[in-house]
Amino acid sequence: MDDDPLQQLLLQNPPSTFYTFTGIVTQPDIWVDKDDYSQFILEVETAESGENQWAVRGRTLVRWSSPDRPLVHGERVSVRGVAHSEIHRVNHGLRGVEHHYRLNNVHSTIRARYATAVNSLESAPTLSFRAMTSRLRQELAERLSIAVHEGALPFTLTVWLGDRHRIDNEEYATFLESGTAHILAVSGVHIGLIYVSLTYGLRLFMRRNRLRIIITLSVIFVFAFVAGARISSLRAAIMIGLYLASEWFEREPDAPTALSIAAIVFGLQNPNVIFMPGFQLSFLSIASLLQFREPLGNRLPASWPHWIRESVSSVISVQILSLPAAVTAFHVVPVLGVVANLAIIPLLSIVLWMAAITSLMALAIPLAAVWFGHALRPVVWLIEFIAESIASVPISHLYLSPPTALGLIGYACAVFDLLALIYGRRDRSQGKWALGFGVCALIVFWHPWSSSPSVTFLDVGHGDSAVIRTASGKTWVIDGGIRDEYRDMGKQVVASYLRAHHVRELEGVIATHADLDHVGGLSRLVTHFGVKRLYIPPGFEAYENGAQLLALCEEHGVKTIELKRGDRIAASDFELAVLHPDADRDRTLSINNRSLVFTVETAGMHVLFTGDIEEEAERMIRDSIDVDVVKVPHHGSISSSSESFLDTVQADVAVVSTGLRGDDTITSEEVLGRYRERTQLRLRTDFHGSIRIEPGPKRLRVTHARGLSWIAFRTVE
Repeated sequence: MDDDPLQQLLLQNPPSTFYTFTGIVTQPDIWVDKDDYSQFILEVETAESGENQWAVRGRTLVRWSSPDRPLVHGERVSVRGVAHSEIHRVNHGLRGVEHHYRLNNVHSTIRARYATAVNSLESAPTLSFRAMTSRLRQELAERLSIAVHEGALPFTLTVWLGDRHRIDNEEYATFLESGTAHILAVSGVHIGLIYVSLTYGLRLFMRRNRLRIIITLSVIFVFAFVAGARISSLRAAIMIGLYLASEWFEREPDAPTALSIAAIVFGLQNPNVIFMPGFQLSFLSIASLLQFREPLGNRLPASWPHWIRESVSSVISVQILSLPAAVTAFHVVPVLGVVANLAIIPLLSIVLWMAAITSLMALAIPLAAVWFGHALRPVVWLIEFIAESIASVPISHLYLSPPTALGLIGYACAVFDLLALIYGRRDRSQGKWALGFGVCALIVFWHPWSSSPSVTFLDVGHGDSAVIRTASGKTWVIDGGIRDEYRDMGKQVVASYLRAHHVRELEGVIATHADLDHVGGLSRLVTHFGVKRLYIPPGFEAYENGAQLLALCEEHGVKTIELKRGDRIAASDFELAVLHPDADRDRTLSINNRSLVFTVETAGMHVLFTGDIEEEAERMIRDSIDVDVVKVPHHGSISSSSESFLDTVQADVAVVSTGLRGDDTITSEEVLGRYRERTQLRLRTDFHGSIRIEPGPKRLRVTHARGLSWIAFRTVE
């Protein structure tokens, strides 16, 4: 479990407690005028709540709404707001934002609202290198925001200063599907482009080799720090530094050694780095480039120009070893990624140097900087146009589940045979047979041959979503979480969870009612999975969200079926019985009280799903209900789970699907107290992450994602 003193303090106090933290700012976002959100890491020194004060250490993520100024790395500040021991959503089989921050030793978060919530106590040290680069980064951002056309500014700040939150989710998805999302995170690609072009340019004008090395190293490391000093960019800078050190001492450059030393340096600084997907992808990409680029380039037609052979071999080779890791992280295989990268990488090089010139001009001659800044717009537009055009081609990308362990072994065998073949270490005919065998093993074992039955309540924040897997491998989804301008739980959680668990087809999707926090995410499933049927309650089409989902189902040929009290769905290993609502009598009920209420029985598990029903609808369910698990109605709100309803429901386990709405949840402690008297186990998705129920030899097996990930969690008393 986590052993962070600050997080342990938060766990000892009630959730959503108001605190004042003091500490040192690290990794601040850049801030330009009109930005309404910023975040940074705070190295906490003291905490205060009410009359209590603690001297406590820990790193916390500060989410600052309505900031009015930039912060500098090393600045001492006080932060006031509601703090949480949880950072983000955690689900079985998914590694997300929470895992990323915890691997970087950040174990909590605090939400600071309004400008006055963050106050400066002491300026950052004047001579600190990190503080100076932080100030320079901020100064460049402010001047670029004036000089660069607003249409090119988000992309420019992203690839030049590493300000990654500028790209919205839809645009990021476009780059991901086109196979070019790696250009949005300042990494080895950016460092490599600057190194190659700078080295080539300096050799045209300078004969002194060591002076060229000093200039090149200076530019590369300044860029790495100004771009946010991310692990990926610093690792690439260190590798190039080791390369240039070999040249300085007139020795043969050794790429594998440089790669290994860079990995060791970061591993010693933070051993968790080896578990970070970004590190794994970058490391495998560079290793793949070193192993395959030259032999692949030698096998391309000699009639091709040298630069085309180098580009094609580099783009192909860099993906060979990293492909399984990329699919595991993103669930996407960009089929046309080679084409996209061949077009976009040279344009990225132009953007980087134009941004550099604009930055220098903005510092020296601000009026002249506007000319270069606006010249960025057509280049950025062309990059975005190419990415969008390629992503829109139906065959441009495939969404895949990550490979199984046996599939990875098959892939490793295929790669080993490919290496032996291209380096001439195996008979050509024999090598082709071995390569074919590895590829066949990969295809056969990419997906598991069987699945275990389970019911999983996903962590989608404030909302509902559950996934049922039957013993025969059928999958049902109940609700899909929220979708709005800021998040899409169907895409970010439900679809990712399904792909991580090798689900490609859905036997049925059930929308309990038309509230956005239940049906918003279902559109992603309709458009990206094979959905056989959508089940809805009576009157679903009367609400805007419901009508939109039904229209989408009609467009994609998904059959819709209305369920009412008394209906049953039965298969060999799955049975669903509807308890509410009554189609004829319940038309006057509110949208919450018209939620579908039903029981599901599969593999010896008996679960009651209740949607968002409130006390009025609960009174209509009079028959005794004996189940193993109850999904607590309406996220544990005080408007639901009446005493009379709970007297009707007999369950061993109560699950609350809930999350923050603002700084708190609508989950009521009084309601939880009612379940405490009637159930053996109570779990909440905001405290425990996703919650999985599986059949066991004697009793049901209940696990939750935070416990399995060894993340400290709150308990529900």
